Amino acid sequence: MELKPDDNLLVCLHRWAKGQDENFITEAFAHLLRHLQDSEPTVAIRILGKLTNGHLRLSAKQLPGLRIIPQSQVESGKPDLELTTPHDLIYVEAKVKAPVRASQLSKYRADLKRSGVANTALVLLTRYRPKLPSGKRRPDSCCRWYEVADWLATELEQGAIQGVIGIHITEQFIGLLKARNITMDRVSDQLPGGMRACMEFMKLLREVIASLGYKPTKRVGTDARYIGYAFKAKTLKVRVGLSYKKWNAIRLETSSRGITAAAAKQAGLGKIEKSGPTRLKWVYQTPFEQGNFFALSPGKQMEWIEEHLKSGLEGAAKIKL
Repeated sequence: MELKPDDNLLVCLHRWAKGQDENFITEAFAHLLRHLQDSEPTVAIRILGKLTNGHLRLSAKQLPGLRIIPQSQVESGKPDLELTTPHDLIYVEAKVKAPVRASQLSKYRADLKRSGVANTALVLLTRYRPKLPSGKRRPDSCCRWYEVADWLATELEQGAIQGVIGIHITEQFIGLLKARNITMDRVSDQLPGGMRACMEFMKLLREVIASLGYKPTKRVGTDARYIGYAFKAKTLKVRVGLSYKKWNAIRLETSSRGITAAAAKQAGLGKIEKSGPTRLKWVYQTPFEQGNFFALSPGKQMEWIEEHLKSGLEGAAKIKL
């Protein structure tokens, strides 16, 4: 079961990791790898083999001797991830937003050569396709964060991760990558039907807003997280539509200046959410399952939307700015 962003501890904690995005994600990945190493050894061997493109080949007997060290201190700096055994030394340089620096890779390459370890490799793990340096500064292998998410998701789908804790923290890590838009869900064959349904919903919504005497303006949120219509109801600027994160409900909201934590109590319904670092917004939403919306005829669906809007706007009118 996929967790909602608000139920994902990593996503919640990441909000406090300002300026430490790459370190946070790498630390979370290292924690997951260590758990797989201890509790899901077969899965750990497969993931590590793919991550290093076969440069780290461990048997079940050798796996317990592996040390997984994030931000290890070496002569030339701090590789994001160090994978080490008595016979192997792998540096993984992880990038999310920061550019790949050839000089950094060159220094790590020199450290690996000086180590005297039999099997060494430099792995580059990035969000975007990197511009790779040539010659000795070039990493031994490259992979992308979305590939890591795909590998882990496949292990879950195939039931290879069997422990409850292992399943949970794997889902949490994949959820973190999704929340950062580093990986996405698969686009299914429901896309054409979903697009048509969304367009029909927007037509119904616009018709209902107009029938109530308001002038709707089509609006997609600038953060690409919301689709709907904005209009002015007396002194309040409101918008109604769908949140990309919560498709199962219709939302009416206002972030007009002056909204306080008391707005929901004043309205007698809805809730308060953040609308930025210092501003709040009042939100009233109705789940589509309430009233069995999708089974209704178009006319009844319009009535359902109208009832939601009327209830919300009556409550919004009581908010004191």
